[in-house]
Amino acid sequence: MRDKRGFDCKDEYIREEVLSLRGVDYTVLEELVGECASRVYNALRHQSIEPGTKEAFNAYVSCLHQLYLLGAVMQLNRMGYHMTKMN
Repeated sequence: MRDKRGFDCKDEYIREEVLSLRGVDYTVLEELVGECASRVYNALRHQSIEPGTKEAFNAYVSCLHQLYLLGAVMQLNRMGYHMTKMN
């Protein structure tokens, strides 16, 4: 996917070509992703983790993992899947 439009335009490629979003859906998702990224960055900055350390790297990877899971949940919900508690 990175090579389709380059690394800097990967988000736009995914929204347009992979998820087939247009119009309001495209804009809403763009704003939501930006807000999530901003909040995660703010949370990381307030953790007092020294930059360039193993702890900082692990915190960054953990945040990316959670954002990935959030994206998967959002897409599954968009496709009609719903979370149901299993006993």
